Amino acid sequence: MTMDRPARWFRSRPEAPRRSLVCAWLLSTALGAQAPAPTTGRSNEAAIADPTTNLPRLVHGDAVGFRAKATRDRIECALVMQKPLIDGMFTCVELWIDCDDKPATGLGGRELRIRAAVGSRFQPSSALPVDGGKKPIEHLRISGTELQPTEGGGVRWIHCWVQADAPVVHGNELRFWFPRSLVRERGDRYHGRVAMRVSVETSCSDQPIERLHVANDQGIPIQVDGDDREWSAVRVRDPGDELHPVARCVDLVGLRTEHADDCLFACAELVEAGFESWVPGDDVLGVPTVTFLVEPLFPRYQMPYEVQVFGGSRAMEGRVEAGGWRAACRERTVEVRLPRQKGQNRLRVIALSDFVLRDEFDTELRIDTEVR
Repeated sequence: MTMDRPARWFRSRPEAPRRSLVCAWLLSTALGAQAPAPTTGRSNEAAIADPTTNLPRLVHGDAVGFRAKATRDRIECALVMQKPLIDGMFTCVELWIDCDDKPATGLGGRELRIRAAVGSRFQPSSALPVDGGKKPIEHLRISGTELQPTEGGGVRWIHCWVQADAPVVHGNELRFWFPRSLVRERGDRYHGRVAMRVSVETSCSDQPIERLHVANDQGIPIQVDGDDREWSAVRVRDPGDELHPVARCVDLVGLRTEHADDCLFACAELVEAGFESWVPGDDVLGVPTVTFLVEPLFPRYQMPYEVQVFGGSRAMEGRVEAGGWRAACRERTVEVRLPRQKGQNRLRVIALSDFVLRDEFDTELRIDTEVR
């Protein structure tokens, strides 16, 4: 999903030089034929743009434009991605809306959140349907979150119903609308100015695989260095090539476990290289992650815990309530040494992985819902 960086927008003014007008025209052309031209003063429609990336692993998570228009009863929106959505993965755009254009009200200046999404979290959008169901690209939904008071006098975010049609995919655009009344009933009675922060999350995750481990002997000490050649434990397998091509560096294909006197070892295997050598971007942020969940079984002498290992590093370490842990990564393997209390001999070990990217516009989009 980190989510509140506002987007760049070139606004021409009547007195702007000719070069500025040309730049503004080029920007509106890049956002699509339906993108409104930059306007001066108050307007019921606006568009913003965001820098592009050329890193192949990040292009499907790269949002390049967003536009919105207030009509009599709707606020119509369009997210513009760098690549066609059918070629991507799960994509969700979230609007953090300042309904009264007052930073001091709401929570962090926001009173409403609207989300529009397409795709499956576990398949590329171009995948075939499973068991006769919908194709991933046909999974389209819209949802909202509003502020509600708490018993202690504060406020909290809670899900709210958004009575609107499902979003629609048009090439590299995700188009959707939500009722104008959602904004107006939370806005200022004397004006219709609205500000939106826009963030986009794309992701593809592998289904978890698990192994029941029984520590009924002294075990075998494992040197945690990312090299799995010393492992002899039985491997739990998972099919490969399930994820989007750019996310295969977190596509799990195997999990093995071992133990020593006071610890548990786990080794996750990945279908394709790229985990250790992951290079982050400047505009589109994110990192592949492999998570290990440890659930002690009866009799329980310790609490369950989880450990996250991030791509792009050779080694990591940290602490959980049960004790210290450390990990070592190679291009296609992630090894971890996990804490285990003596006497805790039965454990369930679960490995899961996530490929999550986030792109946030650097400038807020502003419209006036009262202007026609």
